[in-house]
Formats: sequence, C-alpha cells, structure tokens
Amino acid sequence: MSLVLDGIVVSILLTAFFAAMAIGLNLIFGVMKIVNLSHGSFFMMGSFMAISLYGLYRFNPLLSEIFIIPLFFGISVPLYFALIPRISRSRDPEISSFVLFFGVAVDCNFTVWNHFLLTADLFIFRGFR
Repeated sequence: MSLVLDGIVVSILLTAFFAAMAIGLNLIFGVMKIVNLSHGSFFMMGSFMAISLYGLYRFNPLLSEIFIIPLFFGISVPLYFALIPRISRSRDPEISSFVLFFGVAVDCNFTVWNHFLLTADLFIFRGFR
C-alpha cells in the first residue's frame, strides 16, 4: 500500500511541476507572442545546482532554493531587459524568439553538462552515500 501511496504523491508533485512550467510558457506566449524555449533549461539549471550543492557539500536541496531562486532571478532580469524589448520590436517576434531562445537553451544545457562532466568524479567518489 505504501508503494501505491508513494506513486500517487509523486504523480501529484510531478503534475504540479509541469503545470507551473506550462503556466509560465502560456503566459509569455499568450501575452507577448514570444516562444521561450529556454524556460525548461532554467528549471533544469536550478535543479542541477541544488543537486550539485547536495552532492558536493551535503547542503539540503530544499534549503538551497533560498539561494538559487534569487540567483536565477538576478540572471533572468538582465537577460529579459537585454533580449525581450529587441524581439518585441522585430517584424516577426515568434520566429525571432524561437531562434534566440533555442540558442539560450543550448547554452544553458551546455553549461549544465560541462559542469556535470567536470564534477562527475566528485559525485562518483564522494556523492550520494
């Protein structure tokens, strides 16, 4: 019975996570007509940063969000003011945003995987015991 209850709780939490991502994507596309493909990459970077802090320093992933959320807010606001006004003034904001944020997503993924490859030995030899 515990396994069934665990499955129900995990499915509810996963649904809430995807609903939060979908609401963000829906708002930015519906209001501004901008396709933000890097939305999920920023979620991934925050999650990976939390698990990296746990793997390297045994810092609680839930408490690490106290530091990670303001950090990503500080990264996202200048990125927003540097990119979004230019895209909004373009002739075709949907295609311009699609191409631009695809590049931002690729850069975010490269950053995460580059960090993972550099710290993989720390996870293997020190982490998750």
